[in-house]
Amino acid sequence: PVSAPALSGSLEEAVPCERSGAATGSYRRYLTVGPAQGLVTVSPGVDESGELQEDEEDEKEGENNEGAADVVDEVRGLAGIVGRQESESEEEDHVVMTEGTAAPVPPPALKKETPVDDMDSWLRRTSWIGSDTDKALEQIPAFDEKEVQQVGEPICMMGIGYSCRKGLKAESPNQDSWFVVEIQGAGLSLYGVFDGHGSKGHDVSNFVKKHLPDLIVKDRRLRTPEMPTMLKQIFKTAQSMIQNATAGKTMEALSSGTTATLVVHDHRENKLTMAHVGDSGCCLGRLAPGAEPADAEAVPLTKDHKPDEPLERHRILASGGEVEFDGYASYRVYAKGKNYPGLNMSRALGDIRAIKEAGVSCEPDVSERIIEPEDHVLLLCSDGVWEFMNYNEAVTFACKFSPAQAMAAADQLAQEAWRRWIVEENGSVVDDITALVIFLRREVVNAQL
Repeated sequence: PVSAPALSGSLEEAVPCERSGAATGSYRRYLTVGPAQGLVTVSPGVDESGELQEDEEDEKEGENNEGAADVVDEVRGLAGIVGRQESESEEEDHVVMTEGTAAPVPPPALKKETPVDDMDSWLRRTSWIGSDTDKALEQIPAFDEKEVQQVGEPICMMGIGYSCRKGLKAESPNQDSWFVVEIQGAGLSLYGVFDGHGSKGHDVSNFVKKHLPDLIVKDRRLRTPEMPTMLKQIFKTAQSMIQNATAGKTMEALSSGTTATLVVHDHRENKLTMAHVGDSGCCLGRLAPGAEPADAEAVPLTKDHKPDEPLERHRILASGGEVEFDGYASYRVYAKGKNYPGLNMSRALGDIRAIKEAGVSCEPDVSERIIEPEDHVLLLCSDGVWEFMNYNEAVTFACKFSPAQAMAAADQLAQEAWRRWIVEENGSVVDDITALVIFLRREVVNAQL
C-alpha cells in the first residue's frame, strides 16, 4: 500500500507519496461552488442552455483586436459549460401552539439526511491518490514509473493496484495519467485513466485528472438517478475549462488532448457507473469462487470510440470532417480538405480544433452495471495495454493474483504489455502503459467504507 502523511487541509493541498520521491505541487481550482446547489461554475458565464455567453463589449473588443484574439476565437465555437443551478429553499415553523395552552409542541422529527445533503462533509473526507507529471519530462528513462501524489488522508489500497510506465519514446514524456479517489464514510470510490496525445497531451491529461474528481464530488446529483446526465455535463464542463485555459494561454489544447475513462464505484449500492471518451478501455473479470484463473471471463464495460464505427463516422461526416485509413493500422479523423488533426479516435477531451472542425466529440458514453457475486476484478487501462492484449488475456493474467497482490498484478500486467510491444514492434517503439487493477471482493475495505 502507498502511504503518505495525513493532511488536515482540503483538496487544494498535495504531498508526494513515499513511492514518488520528491514530487511536490498544489492544486489551484478554477471553480467556485454555488451557494445552494453545490455545482461548479466556470468563467465566462453561461446561460441555461449551457452556451458560452459573450456580451457586446467582448464582441467589440474582438472586432478591434482580431489578430490578438485568434486563440480565443478557436475555442469559443463550442458549448458545454454547465451553469449553476438554483435550488429551492424550504422554511418550516419550529413552534406549533395548541389550543388552551401556551406550551409549544415539539417540532416534527427531522427527516433522515441523505448522503447528498451532506456534501460539505463529503468534501472534507475526500482522499485522492494519482499520477503527477514527471519533473524531468521526456528525460525520464523508458519504463520508469510515473510520479505519484496523495491528497487528504491515506487511502486504504487493499485490493487496488496501479502502474503507469513511460513508453519507449525519447521525444515525449509519459502522457498517461490516473487517479483513485475515496469519499471516506460515504461508500464511494472514483477510478480514472487518461491517455494524452499531441505535443502537450501530458498537460491535458494531467489537467483533466486534477479537475474531474472535484467536479464530480461537488455535484449534488452524485448517487442519484440523475448521475448519468451529470457525468455527461461534467465532461462538457471539463472541455470548457480546457478551452478557457487555452484561451488564457496557461495550456495548449488546440491540437492536443486526452482520452478519459472514469468509473464511479458505489460500494453501498454495489454498482459501477462508467463514463468514457476515446480508447482507454475498461472491463470486468468474472471468476466464480474457487475457480481457476484460466476460467475467468472478461466483460467489456466500454467500447472504443473509433472513427470507422458507423455512428461515429456518420457524426464526423455530418459535421464536416473526413475519415481516412492511414495505410498502416488505423482510421483517422481529418478536417475536410485539411491534413489535420489525424486523430485515431472519434471522441476526446481537449483537441479543440478537431472538435470544432472535424466532428470529434467530447460527450462520453455512460453506462451502469450492478456488481454480481462473480464479478471479481475491474481493469482500467490505456491502449498501451490493449494494443497487443485483449480483454480475456488481461483478465486471466490479473486473476492469477489475490486482492492482497493488487500492486503486483498491475506491475506484472504492465511488464507483459511492454514485452508484447517489444516483440510486435521489433523494439522500435512502445506506447505509455497504464493499468489500474481493482479487486471487487474486498470485504474488509467495503466494511470500512
